[in-house]
Order: sequence, then C-alpha cells, then structure tokens
Amino acid sequence: MALSCGRKTSAPEHDWASNHGATQPAPVVTETPLPLEPPFGPVRVPNSGFPCDVDDVLAAKCRRCHSTPTRHNAPFSLLTWEDTQPLFRDRPRFQVMASAVKSGFMPYSVRTNPPVERLSDAEKQVIVDWAEAGALRASCGPAAAASSSARPLAKKNHKPKL
Repeated sequence: MALSCGRKTSAPEHDWASNHGATQPAPVVTETPLPLEPPFGPVRVPNSGFPCDVDDVLAAKCRRCHSTPTRHNAPFSLLTWEDTQPLFRDRPRFQVMASAVKSGFMPYSVRTNPPVERLSDAEKQVIVDWAEAGALRASCGPAAAASSSARPLAKKNHKPKL
C-alpha cells in the first residue's frame, strides 16, 4: 500500500499553457541555404549543329550541367550536335536523351542554387521530336534562327537497340 502526503503536484509548465488556451509557436525548421553556384558556361557555341528550337532548350535547361566541363555528375556535354552522336551504353546519345527526357528522369533533380528547372511539356516535345526524327544536323545562325530550317546531312547508320 502506497502512502501519499495528500498534496497535489502541479502539472509541468507546458501542460498549464496548453490547458489554458495558450499556444506555443511551432518549432521553426531551417535549412542551411545553399551557396550560389559559380558562373558556368558556355551555354551556346557558334554553329552548334542543332536546330534552333533544340539549341534553345539545351541552352535554357540542359547546359547548366551538360557543358564543358560537365557539372553535377553529368556524363557528357551537349554543346554541339557532334556531342549527341557517340554511343552511350550501346545507344546513340540522342536516343538516350530522348528516353531520359520522355521518362522525366532528366533534368535530374539535384539541390542547387538556383534550383534546376524542369522541362515544360513543349520543351520535352522539342527534344523528343528531334531525336525520334533521327537527330538531324541543322544550322542555327542568325538567318536560320529566323526560319528554323533544318538541313539534313548524311547521318551515320545507327541501329536502335532492340
């Protein structure tokens, strides 16, 4: 049998506050802000060999990582049409680009400051359409930018992986 002195013990202070209508501020969780990335580049090169719309998307959203040198563990640069032609894991890079963009894998989400921007549906379609049409080389100079005309060249015989 336990004996008690009969004295009531007071509730802890935080219980008193919550029992009497007082509210406590929610704890503030702060992350350490990421430092701004140093400048990167280039995002465009003369005579890249890409159609203007493809070059625009690559410059706006891809070359932050796929530049020279590459950043954020990007496996290759995408500055020129020639960069899209070698094989990457038994497939031409342009096919890998289309698959990665179509699936939403790219652009890869990495913590950066400023943040990496996702591709819009229209930007995804530009890359996918170009790759699925055979990734034709084009001229995107001042005159070509106005007309956005693609000029097909002899392409290498790339066999899709089945």
